[in-house]
Amino acid sequence: MGRVFSIDARRPRTGSLHDRTERVHHHCMPAGPPTDHSPPHHAARRHRPQPVLEGRQPVSEISRLSAALAKQPQSADLAIQLAQAQTQAGRWQQGLALMRQAAALHPEHRGVALCRVALMVQAEQWPQAVREGTAVLQTFPDHAEVWRLVAQAASALDAPGMAMDAWKSSLVHEPDHRRAWFALATLQLQHGAFSASVQSLRRAHSLGPPDGAILNHLGAALLQAGSILEAQQRMQEAVDVDPKRVSSWLGLAQCHMTQGHEEDAERAFQRATNLEPERPHTRLVYARFLVSVGRSAEAEAQLQEVLQAAPQSRPARLGLGRVLERKGDHAAAIALLEPLMTPDLKDVDALTAWARSCARVSRAEEALKRLEPHTKRLLTPTEAQLLHHTIGDLYKALGRWEQTFAAHQTGNRHRERDVTLQGFVQEVARASDLLAKPVQRTSALGSGMIFIVGMPRSGTSLIEQILSRHPAVTAGGELPSLNRTLRPEGTPPVGAEWAERVATAPPSQWDALGRAYLADAASMASMRAEDLSAQVRLTDKQPTNFVFLGAIARILPGARIIHCARDPLDTCLSCFFQNFGPGHAWSTELSWTAEMFRVYRAQMAWWTTQASIEVIDVQYETLVSDLEREVHRLLDALDLPFHPDCLTFHESTRDARTASVDQVRQPIYPSSVGRAERYRPWLGPLIDGLDDLDSLPAANELVSQ
Repeated sequence: MGRVFSIDARRPRTGSLHDRTERVHHHCMPAGPPTDHSPPHHAARRHRPQPVLEGRQPVSEISRLSAALAKQPQSADLAIQLAQAQTQAGRWQQGLALMRQAAALHPEHRGVALCRVALMVQAEQWPQAVREGTAVLQTFPDHAEVWRLVAQAASALDAPGMAMDAWKSSLVHEPDHRRAWFALATLQLQHGAFSASVQSLRRAHSLGPPDGAILNHLGAALLQAGSILEAQQRMQEAVDVDPKRVSSWLGLAQCHMTQGHEEDAERAFQRATNLEPERPHTRLVYARFLVSVGRSAEAEAQLQEVLQAAPQSRPARLGLGRVLERKGDHAAAIALLEPLMTPDLKDVDALTAWARSCARVSRAEEALKRLEPHTKRLLTPTEAQLLHHTIGDLYKALGRWEQTFAAHQTGNRHRERDVTLQGFVQEVARASDLLAKPVQRTSALGSGMIFIVGMPRSGTSLIEQILSRHPAVTAGGELPSLNRTLRPEGTPPVGAEWAERVATAPPSQWDALGRAYLADAASMASMRAEDLSAQVRLTDKQPTNFVFLGAIARILPGARIIHCARDPLDTCLSCFFQNFGPGHAWSTELSWTAEMFRVYRAQMAWWTTQASIEVIDVQYETLVSDLEREVHRLLDALDLPFHPDCLTFHESTRDARTASVDQVRQPIYPSSVGRAERYRPWLGPLIDGLDDLDSLPAANELVSQ
C-alpha cells in the first residue's frame, strides 16, 4: 500500500452562528464548509471575531445602550446588547461583568447565560470561556449551545479530550445538529480515532444535502481507517459537489496513490495545482507525492519553483531538505535544514529528516536531544508514529537496545488498534485450494518479467537494486499492477474472488489477463509491453505478490520468480521497527506480525510443493556473507550474463521506491544479520508466535489465530 500524504486533522476551523432566539450573536462552531479550499487537516487560521453590531460606531453605540439600560435596568435584551458592544470595543471585562449582573437578575434567562460564555469566545479569552461555561452549565446542563462554546474554547486551548466530551454533551441535547457532528468528527480524525470519526461524519452527512467539507473529511477518515474504495468514492463525491475545493482533489489524489493508481493521482494533483497554481501548499504536497513515486528530480523542481517566487519560504526549504535526505545527500540535507531547526519548529517531517541525516554522520546523540522534547507536545497520530520511529532509529545508532525497542513500540501504539488478519488468512486458504493443481504451459508470455516476492523487509529491495544495475533490467519497484489486474475496480480488496475467476478461466482468458498486466506494469515503468522480452526485463518488487503465485503461473508462464527469505525473527522485528504508514497495520504488534509470517511461510511452501511452481530462492544471510557468488548464481538462474555493476549496487542513483531506500544506498553490511538477538528479552509474543514454523498446517487449512 502506498503512502498517504498529509491527511491528519489538527484543529477545526471556527466560524459564527446566530442565536436561535435572534437576540444573541455568538461564535459557536463552524457555520459551513471551510471556504479557503485548504485541506481539512491543516491547522486553522485563527478566526478573528467580526463586529456583532455592524454599521455602528462602538463608542456611540455603547453610550446609546448605556442610556437605554439606565432607563430599563431590568431589560435582559438591553444588557446583552450592551455587553456585546463593550466586547466589540475590546472591553470584554466590562461586558462579562455586565452579563454576570444580568445573570443575577435573570437566573433563568438562557439568553443571558449563553451570552456570558459567547462574549468570552468572541474575545478569544479561552480559559475564561471555559470557566464561564462550566459555571453556566451547573444551572443549565441541557444548554447545547453553551456546550458547543465550551467545546470551541477547549479546542483553542489544545484540550482535545475536553473538547470532544463537550461536543458529545451538546449532541445529547441536540442530536441533529449537523455542524456539531462535523466538529466532533474533525477532532476524532486529528487524534487518531478514525473509526469513530467515520461514524460521526456519516451522521453529519445524513443530516443535510451533500456538503463538500463533510465528504472531504469522511474520505480522509475512511482512508486512514483502511476503507480505501469508499474513501475514493467520498472524495470523488466531494469534488463533484465542489469542483474548486483543492483539498478534495488532494484527498482524491491520495486515494489513487494508496491503490497504486499513479496516473489517476497525477491527474488529481494537476487539478489541484491548476486551481491555485500560486499556492505553495499544493506544490509542497505534490512534491511529496513525486518523491514517493521515485521522481525526486521533479519534486525538487516543484520546490525550486516555490523558492523562486518566495526565496525565504520556510516550508519549501524544509521540503527541499527532505528531498535531499531521501536522495541520500545527507551533508547537503543537514546544511539546508540545520538553520531552520529553531525552537519553534513544529514540522515533524523536517525534524525527522534532519535527524536521520544526523544519524548517518555520527550525530545521533545531538539529534536525539532535539527530538525527544517534541514527544511531550500534542501530535497527530501520523506525526507521533514518525517521531517515535525516528527516535528508535537514533537509539539504535547509539547501541541502546532497550530504548530502541520501546521507542518503536510507542510509535506503533499510535496506530489504529482494530487489526484483524482473518479475512486475509481465509483468502490464502481458499486461493491455495483453488489453484493447487500444477499447470504446464508452453507459452512464453511474461518472459520479460521478474517477480521478487517474500515478506516485507526480507531483502526484496536489495535484490531489485542489484538487478537494476544490469543493463538488461529495469527496476519497476512495488508495482500495483498484478493486484489491480486480478482485482478489477469494484472487487473487494480482500477475498479469493480473483482465485475463483483464474481457476475457472480458459487459457485464452489467462493470456488476456497476462497481457493486461504487462500493459499496466510497462506503463508504470514508462516502457512498452511489446519491448519486454528475455533480453529486456522489468522487475516487480511487490513483496506480497507471493499470494498470487498460483495466478502468475497461469497468466504469465514465462515470468521468473525470485523468493527472498530471511531469518524469521529478524524479518518480523524489522517489520515491527518500520514505519510503514497506513499499510501493513499487522506490523504494529509482535503477535500479529508472527501470524502474518506464518501465513506467508505456509503459502510459499504450498506453491512450491503442492502446485510445483518454480522459484529462485535467495537467502538474505547467504547473500550478505558472499555477495559475488550469490549474484553470479542469481544471474545464471535468470539466464542473464554476469555484469560487475551488480556488485556495486549501492552506487546507483535511481530513486528506490521502498522503505529500504537508505539501506540499498549502502554497501553490504552484516549488522542486520541476527539483529533480533539483542532484543530477545522483549520479543516474547513474537518468539511464541513463531515456535511452530516447522509444523505449520497446509496453506489451504490455515485458520486465523
